[in-house]
Amino acid sequence: TLICTTDATPAPVLDSWAAAGAEVAVLPSAAGGEGVDLDAVLAELHQRGVIQVMVEGGGQLLGAWLEHESAQQLRVYVGACALGSTSKRWIQTPLAASIGEARRFKLMG
Repeated sequence: TLICTTDATPAPVLDSWAAAGAEVAVLPSAAGGEGVDLDAVLAELHQRGVIQVMVEGGGQLLGAWLEHESAQQLRVYVGACALGSTSKRWIQTPLAASIGEARRFKLMG
């Protein structure tokens, strides 16, 4: 397991990840300081010979990858419950203002 993070992550957290057997890559922060610079993540993965990645996370992380236009495929799993309009959105970034601007994906079984 590779965890990509920034130098804002506290040392005890880095140590706990390493103790659990994860490899940790400390990378530059994204513009504005929110999260990891995704270009740096892709460069790190390329350097390691990685050609396919599964990103699993919350709305902020998923939205960042979609906004970066690096996602070629989405696999969306829907649980057997409904939260309603006051819950957090599953993608927390403005991607398109209209249907005409929306990025299209192919639906697969």
